[in-house]
Amino acid sequence: MKRLLLVAVLAVACLAVLVAPSLASAQTFFVHPSGGNDTGNIQAAFNAALKAGSGSVVQLTAGHFSMNNILVAGFHGTFKGAGEGATVIDTRRRGVTLMAGQDSTRLIDFHDGDVRVSDMSFDITPFYPAKEWTTSEFGGPNDYLAIVISLRGESSAAIDRVSFMGHAGGSDNFGANTNTSVGVENDVTPSGGTFTMTRCTFATQEGVGEWGLTGARITIGGSACQGNVFDSASIGCSFGDSGDTDFVVSYNQFHVGHPATGDSGLYSAGVSVSQGVRAYYLGEAAPAPSRYLVSHNSMCVAPPADGVDLFDYGTRAGAGPLLDAVVSGNAVVLAGSPGLPAVYSVAGVGELGAQAVQVLDNRISGVGLAGIYLGIPLVGDDASGSVSGWKIIGNDVSHMTAVPGPGPDGTPVQGAPIWLGPGTTACTVIGGRAPTLVLDQGRDNILKNVTVIH
Repeated sequence: MKRLLLVAVLAVACLAVLVAPSLASAQTFFVHPSGGNDTGNIQAAFNAALKAGSGSVVQLTAGHFSMNNILVAGFHGTFKGAGEGATVIDTRRRGVTLMAGQDSTRLIDFHDGDVRVSDMSFDITPFYPAKEWTTSEFGGPNDYLAIVISLRGESSAAIDRVSFMGHAGGSDNFGANTNTSVGVENDVTPSGGTFTMTRCTFATQEGVGEWGLTGARITIGGSACQGNVFDSASIGCSFGDSGDTDFVVSYNQFHVGHPATGDSGLYSAGVSVSQGVRAYYLGEAAPAPSRYLVSHNSMCVAPPADGVDLFDYGTRAGAGPLLDAVVSGNAVVLAGSPGLPAVYSVAGVGELGAQAVQVLDNRISGVGLAGIYLGIPLVGDDASGSVSGWKIIGNDVSHMTAVPGPGPDGTPVQGAPIWLGPGTTACTVIGGRAPTLVLDQGRDNILKNVTVIH
């Protein structure tokens, strides 16, 4: 017995010796602003942290840092500043170059690691004219930064208390924030990784983009004290073509679109989901279905924008539904106006091909084409409007004013607080305590505690 105990103790001791160097060598590497180009110093700190081992920290002190491209592969540690507004990062003049192997410009590119980013601000100053930036992936002048933080390969990440600020100044002149396209993009190959985003602020063309994930767990916000703020000219959160992945978007604030003009020239949405796009358009294998929970967010959306857009191309691609979605407890204000052009996509919740979605206990108010719409075919594509099995229960649309506007085929439509289009079948609408007005153009829909309008 004593011999067995001694062997066990020696085994544990050997294991400790094997593990100890990595833990003991983890270090913090400080970087101070130089007053010039800090790219080399920041890259050197990451290189040193990689050699030191897992758990190391690259710490930017307070001050203004200016840099171009940073590429980090295999980093398992923390990248942090001295606080939002205390540590500020901008690009060097001439912008960010298109590095070899990239399809778009990226300021910080993390490959194959597990990184925590916190307590800093990115304030991306515009440069004029566009030639001051780099040549874009499309061959022309690139006057915007495509992605601030990029996650690629097999990566996990947690981003907390980071602000992303763009400015007016794109050559396309789309308005505020559009010289910075995306704050964070997660384009990860199959990994089963995790991604969390908490207490961050975005004033960019788009906030977060998550595409092509497999078996991952994505949480944006998640609780009342961890929500993020998205002030986006285009999309707050964009998700697509991910397989067997769980998305939770909860307790965030979204301000999207351009209320002053009613037209930003950009497609807009608070949360936009697109499943099966590559399968339908490129003939690729469809991903496994993914699950989406969009709950307890506050949204203010202006033309042309929806609060939540759910696009599922799976059935059209011959793969069956690829999207399992619940939209619940959100407060959506449609910032349209009878004096502005009423465009098609001014709604609280809209869809294209999504099946059996649950829309529960949302409050939709303001002025727009519809509070909730589904089953509306696109021009020359009747299949896009065929949806069934939706459950629309307990939503308050009594403070929503529907105004006429052009439908997806260009013909005028009257609009409605809840609009079941001609492509709907076997969808259920159960009204809440407040009066619920429904325009039903479909077949075999189940309506309870509602007033049907024509």
